[in-house]
Amino acid sequence: MVEEQLSRWITSVIENPEGLRADAFIWLRQTVPWLLATAAGVTITIGLSTIARLGRNRIGSSHGRSISILPPVESDPKGGLAFWMGLHSLLRPRIARSLFGQPHVCWEVRAAGEQISFVLWVPSSVPPGLVERAVEAAWPGSHATAGSTNPAPGRCRTEVTALTLANDDWFPIGSGPTNDSFRLVLAAMTGLESEESATVQVLARPTTSKSRGRLLGAAKRLRVNSRGQAHNGASGHHLRVVPDPAAESDIRAVLEKASSPLFECLVRVSASSPTGQQARGRLHALAGSFAVFEGRNGFRRRRILCGSRALADHRLAKGYLLSVPELAEIATLQSAGTVPGLEVAGARTAPPSSMLPTSGKVLGRADHPSLRERVVAISVPDARHHLHLIGETGTGKSTLMAQMVLQDAANSRAAVVIDPKGDLVESIIERLPPGAEERTCLIDPDDPDFAVGLDLLGGGGDDLVVEQAVGVFRRIFEPWWGPRTDDIMRACCLTLRHIPGATVTEIPLLLTNPDWRREVNFRLRHVVGLSDFWTWYDKLPERLRNEQISGLLNKLRAVLLRGPSRVIIGQPRPRRSFETLLERGGLILVRIPKGTLGDETSRLLGGFVVARVWQACMKRIGLPDDMRPDTTLYVDEMHNYMSLPRSFEDLLAEARGYHLSLVLAHQHMGQLPRDMREALGANARTKVTFAVSPEDAHQLERHYSPDLSAHDLSHLAAFQAACRPSINGGHGRAFTFKTVPLAEGSEDRATRVRRRSAELFAVSRQQVEENIRSRQRNATTQLLPAKPTDGQRGSGPNQHGAHHDAQYGDQHGAQRRLRGEASHKPVPEEA
Repeated sequence: MVEEQLSRWITSVIENPEGLRADAFIWLRQTVPWLLATAAGVTITIGLSTIARLGRNRIGSSHGRSISILPPVESDPKGGLAFWMGLHSLLRPRIARSLFGQPHVCWEVRAAGEQISFVLWVPSSVPPGLVERAVEAAWPGSHATAGSTNPAPGRCRTEVTALTLANDDWFPIGSGPTNDSFRLVLAAMTGLESEESATVQVLARPTTSKSRGRLLGAAKRLRVNSRGQAHNGASGHHLRVVPDPAAESDIRAVLEKASSPLFECLVRVSASSPTGQQARGRLHALAGSFAVFEGRNGFRRRRILCGSRALADHRLAKGYLLSVPELAEIATLQSAGTVPGLEVAGARTAPPSSMLPTSGKVLGRADHPSLRERVVAISVPDARHHLHLIGETGTGKSTLMAQMVLQDAANSRAAVVIDPKGDLVESIIERLPPGAEERTCLIDPDDPDFAVGLDLLGGGGDDLVVEQAVGVFRRIFEPWWGPRTDDIMRACCLTLRHIPGATVTEIPLLLTNPDWRREVNFRLRHVVGLSDFWTWYDKLPERLRNEQISGLLNKLRAVLLRGPSRVIIGQPRPRRSFETLLERGGLILVRIPKGTLGDETSRLLGGFVVARVWQACMKRIGLPDDMRPDTTLYVDEMHNYMSLPRSFEDLLAEARGYHLSLVLAHQHMGQLPRDMREALGANARTKVTFAVSPEDAHQLERHYSPDLSAHDLSHLAAFQAACRPSINGGHGRAFTFKTVPLAEGSEDRATRVRRRSAELFAVSRQQVEENIRSRQRNATTQLLPAKPTDGQRGSGPNQHGAHHDAQYGDQHGAQRRLRGEASHKPVPEEA
């Protein structure tokens, strides 16, 4: 049938060719416009699509941010696999890809002079923090921070080349002889001169499953082409196909590559040198180092136009397929210790627990990439379990302590600060919140006009006060403090406790003035033990007595001969007691610089302040727990000032019950004796560690494991700290944080605080010196009360406390009454 129709059509064409031409012309006239319109539409569509694609690439390349990456000391070889596997999630949905394109990332290794750095460029469409978190999760201990600069120098010749694949991209590249083959590429980037630079740029865009289908199709074609010739079987009746053994390995390689997520990639290499010849030599060496990845496939160089611009714009027009394992070979972090010039990352960051509060005593802000703005704090009840603060000088301890003190001042919580340098107190008073100056007492020996008094023999309870005063001296002068010195010092302190208006400045007078000592002994003859001691003392031969007291006097005079310390401890009746100030949420700032006072005097004054704070807090024993005000004692260089006679472990254990929180800071563990180290480890539940030495890091690691290692503790950055917090009375997980910088200080504010503190709490130094001279010249008339009759007891132990209470009323009236009682003439010794 078909043959007959074809035969008739051929016969008609032969017989009537003009009709055929007319029909063809009519058909063309009707069809050509449609063909032209269709071709124009297709051309316009392809052109617009191309323009849109190029525009998307240009916009995506021009709008982005750079992320600097610091590798850890030891890099996990599998980190690259985890990183690029995670970055494949940047693949957009189909509609978004059609409208806006698929963004790509750019992994760069930059070398300039002796420095090598890793930089990751990401487009602006990628959410901030996503890539940073992926980097730090793939390589624990690495740091990813926003911001980077191109290392290429100014007037240099730059050569750029692209590395393409030698064979079809469904064949994988070689993996190199070792698991760390990219180190050989980095080796080619070392040894540059100061004006030279080099860059390896790897651009990668995640692809869809369509690319995987292309690889599977290639494997299928390879399998079909690998069929051999048919051969007769053994029986001669069947055909057997023999596959090509060489093609089977290719098929397995392609299938293995197709089993992993794929990226469309492009590798560029550049080198900059002062001359073109040097630049080409550097480029040849750097591109040649990629021969380490030669395998079934490999890299070949290809010249590109406008290479420097393409390199700077991070443009990826069309690339080739690489799997995640292949990409992880050429774009991965290396261990910092194996590459010269590669800066190592510091401590790894650890996130805080979700149970950690954000209010209370704020420490700073978390520095983990996922929680950079989270405030980290210790609750006030947990702070009563004490805080141990350790770190080298200049790491941020003072900044943290100043922030915590300012928070206490703003919330009307009582605080006492002992500062052996002076900078901490200066930072606090320059930033003190408004209104806090009315309850701020500044003890500053460097003040040339005023002095705040510190009565070392004040407070209630003879045994407690005397034991603490003697204990402080014994701890400070322990190598030269014997039992006889301890016995004499104890008797002197107990005796002066019974003399209204006497201070430790009268100890030399008591030991060296026999006339005044006899008057004192006569008036205190009813005090058990004291009369016997002074009777024994007076019976000693003068030479032996001088030998007995010389050791004590030379230690006392080291303090009493210094004017700044003498006017502080020489005031028998300070204008305000520690107890009252702490109960009202006061702030006591004790500035005792060693450069002014000397080491021993500074330690003595600091130790006495700690003792007075402890005495004041122990008086709360009669108050219900909910009525005891919170007080925090901040002690810098705590090993010099925690010199109470009782056990340091007992002090830490009992202080919480009195609502006394301790913040104890020092530089290194070698400063502490063994018992103090063990007590801090057991009873200071919140531990904050700034950068420390490797020796201390190994010792402290057990408190932070497994979240942080010894390497992390010894490589913390400035103002970065590791914390093992106390949460609800227990131990929380360790985390890292950054301290909050102090606000701008004001010298005028510091001046106003000093002036107001002097008005409320201080006395003129000149007046104090005159009072000391006056009462020691006229000790019998000014210090001794009237002689008791035979039926009366001597001055009881409460008299020293009675004049102490007079400070809340008419202080000068109390002084006049005491002096009036002692104004009559002394009874002759024979009486």
